[in-house]
Amino acid sequence: MEQYWDDDLLIAAQSDLWNHLFVFLKSMSLKCAVELGIPDAIHRHGGPTSVPDLVAALNLPAARLPQLRRLMRMLAFSRIFTRQTSEAAAGGEEEDLYGLTPTSRLLVDDAGGHRSLAPFVRAILDPVQTVPSLHVGDWFKAADGIVTPFEAVHGEDFWGVTSCNPEFNEGIAADGRFIMDVVVRKCGHVFRGLRSLVDVGGGTGAAARAIAEAFPHVKCAVLELPQVVQGLPADGPVEFVAGSMF
Repeated sequence: MEQYWDDDLLIAAQSDLWNHLFVFLKSMSLKCAVELGIPDAIHRHGGPTSVPDLVAALNLPAARLPQLRRLMRMLAFSRIFTRQTSEAAAGGEEEDLYGLTPTSRLLVDDAGGHRSLAPFVRAILDPVQTVPSLHVGDWFKAADGIVTPFEAVHGEDFWGVTSCNPEFNEGIAADGRFIMDVVVRKCGHVFRGLRSLVDVGGGTGAAARAIAEAFPHVKCAVLELPQVVQGLPADGPVEFVAGSMF
């Protein structure tokens, strides 16, 4: 081994490698928290919550308590939740309490007037989205003309698969509604003076609807794939046009 590889550099390099290897656990832990409803459970509790209280609130098997403790520590380390230690009662043991952070508040329904981004987390971390990343190496080695790893796994391109997936569309709409609430409040001057606006590839119209409701004088339309706009209301504040942005 070359001389400049001293022990300190070797350990630092190994640490960096481990970070790359295990970073996916952060995403999967977040996915688990959303699926179990942990942010909502802490919100309903009214403040920092112990793991035994979470087990009861989530109706989980008592045997899962040790594993839930580890999950909560992981999520606290990732700054999804706060972690503090309660004082031990007489004859009892100290208990870690977990509370909401600004990040996990985004995953709570109607917390502080914000729309929950939990559907967005579920959509992005769904196996439909994550499994193709496990096959990127295989895709590079294949000489089959398939354009993306996503298409190699699912037999259809991204838009063809996701446009027919209500859960995915709801997840993207949740993110659109959230950010447009902020845009309308902070950047409303951008839309003053406009008479019409087209959101190209605007999904089910969450962003366009937020603009139309905040600025009724702006005629808003969404251009989206036929299978996405099919069945959407035609009498609302947004006009839906079937087509392809390509």
